[in-house]
Amino acid sequence: MKPLVAILSHSGANDTIARHWPYFLKAEADLLLVGRVNTHCVFPTEAPGRKIYRIDSGTEAHADGANHILRFLDVIRKFLQSPAFADYDVLVVTEYDSIWLGPIPDPPGVPDGIHAYLAGGHEPMRDSRWYSTRFVHTPWMMNRATAEKVFTIGHRLLRANLIEHGFIDRWLGLIMDLYAIPFHQTQTFSSNSLDTAPFMAAARTAVKCGAWYVHGVKTQEQLDTLLAP
Repeated sequence: MKPLVAILSHSGANDTIARHWPYFLKAEADLLLVGRVNTHCVFPTEAPGRKIYRIDSGTEAHADGANHILRFLDVIRKFLQSPAFADYDVLVVTEYDSIWLGPIPDPPGVPDGIHAYLAGGHEPMRDSRWYSTRFVHTPWMMNRATAEKVFTIGHRLLRANLIEHGFIDRWLGLIMDLYAIPFHQTQTFSSNSLDTAPFMAAARTAVKCGAWYVHGVKTQEQLDTLLAP
């Protein structure tokens, strides 16, 4: 397995990216750094033994229409179509507020389907804001066959304006619902932020149980608490 780890960032996350850089390197994978087209995103460049790629895609906006989804699809397009990425067989899309505690487990590889963290679900009939029955957080991981499906299906949903208010986590849930794409739970942990005691306790438990990735680490204090003995 040869993964390419894509890190989605924004201009307000430059300090966080710098703080988390040693943990991104623990992924033991080459990195695709994804900035924005209209703001200045800064990334470290020191990565001994690893290749670093850089692209800018999408504008500085939070779930503004299809902006985030288009950016996500652009990353998949480059992964599938760029000769520079032809040797990679797995795409892993992450966010700036994540840390890696080790590499992606290799055996038995990455079967077809979306590998991610199941963050929640709901009944659409009771909450008409969403069509999807679940939402999945980073790491969003897929092999080439699944990436091709997500790319094709994703543009199909865009044409139908099925974008789940621009939230990738729910939009991927909708793709899995509508097209029966398999879901695989990763041994990771994710929340929007570890700013409450229950979320922090759950994250610490996940780390002690072998989680190789945690998402939602917003501050130095959260990072210190998460990794404290």
